[in-house]
Amino acid sequence: MILRIPWQIWQLIMTYTKICSPDEITAIGTLRIVSSREVVVEEFIIPKQDVSPSISKFHDGELNRIICEAIQEGKDTALMTFRWHSHGTGPVYFSPMDEDDIEEWTGDWVVNLVVNAYGEHKARIDQFKPFRTTMEIKVVIDYPVDPALYEACRAIVDERVVRVPEKEGVAYGELCRLFRSGEHFQPE
Repeated sequence: MILRIPWQIWQLIMTYTKICSPDEITAIGTLRIVSSREVVVEEFIIPKQDVSPSISKFHDGELNRIICEAIQEGKDTALMTFRWHSHGTGPVYFSPMDEDDIEEWTGDWVVNLVVNAYGEHKARIDQFKPFRTTMEIKVVIDYPVDPALYEACRAIVDERVVRVPEKEGVAYGELCRLFRSGEHFQPE
């Protein structure tokens, strides 16, 4: 499974994380389902919350307020299945408190992302129905590429890089075998 994060949204996540660091911060958001193997973050909301370097707790009733506003705006709250939070400058992992928060989720599934101020990240999907399962997922940040930069790089590659058929070089599998066997190392 892949969690795609558009560049603009990733910049927002990192900016909020750095502003709040060393304290934590949590947000909830919506996902667009691309396929059974891929989801994309569409948007997120920063709820009112109390934070410290080890906690982030929404104010009472804040999540209900956000859901009611989304319904009034005609948004599909069934897609509010994304939660991200920061660990300030700490390591990225799902702490026992994070695990408790995930278990309290009331939907069928949720994607959780934990980040820190250094840009490190870890993500997982938790499914609650029809059975309980957790799976770590890959994060892909969709960086925009400037068309002029792309063309400049393409020109250099076209000028300096020669692609050779694998049969003329060492096949990747053969290279791996050589390194595992130690045959590439010839002591003098």
